[in-house]
Amino acid sequence: MSFQSLDFVDKPMAMVGAGTHGRRITLMLATRGAEVRLHDPNEEVRSEGVAFVGANLEPKATKADGGYTGRAAGTATTEEAVPDSADLKQRRVLRDLDAAASPNAIIASNLSIFPGSELIDGVLRPERVLSSHFYMPPRVILVELMSYGKTDPAVIQRIIVVLPKFGLRPLHIQEESVGLIFNRVGAVIKRESLYVLAQGAPPHPKFDEIFKLAIGARVLQKDGSSRACH
Repeated sequence: MSFQSLDFVDKPMAMVGAGTHGRRITLMLATRGAEVRLHDPNEEVRSEGVAFVGANLEPKATKADGGYTGRAAGTATTEEAVPDSADLKQRRVLRDLDAAASPNAIIASNLSIFPGSELIDGVLRPERVLSSHFYMPPRVILVELMSYGKTDPAVIQRIIVVLPKFGLRPLHIQEESVGLIFNRVGAVIKRESLYVLAQGAPPHPKFDEIFKLAIGARVLQKDGSSRACH
């Protein structure tokens, strides 16, 4: 039977991790009407996260505490953005959230430096766990969605339907990718750009002009990009 998620448009969300990404994702969701519960065990980081959100708007997302398992039980979806440590994410956060969250709640991980499929051993309900890569800064509305190998397709489709209601643009990445697609391709472009500029041809203003006029069309015309996501 396909996974049946809670209707989390009108339900609170939980954000585990109030660091750079966690607080910015909280801001993105809160500015679009979501009620977000922000959690972090570090009191200083937690306070800074709340202050960051509060400085940009007067959101619903000002509830914050140091724990997360108890509050996760009352939410329809939980996003974790703790530091990229396999031990922390796998042995503590994802397992704890899976045990504490409602059976039909969705758990999303903002993972970037290693495959998510390596983190779900020990998660009892891996079908409701997926990867959601939010772009930064918060004004960028793209969110990359990926399966962790055992994610129920209905979970991803549910997120695809709901995120636009918060002004976000979900993109379903068909194969597992370590890191954001844009960052991976951008790193190659940046490296080669610095090499070309170091050679002095073309001069910096001309280099900028070339990319402003050409790169959008060139990237969008690559056949591989149309197969990679939709």
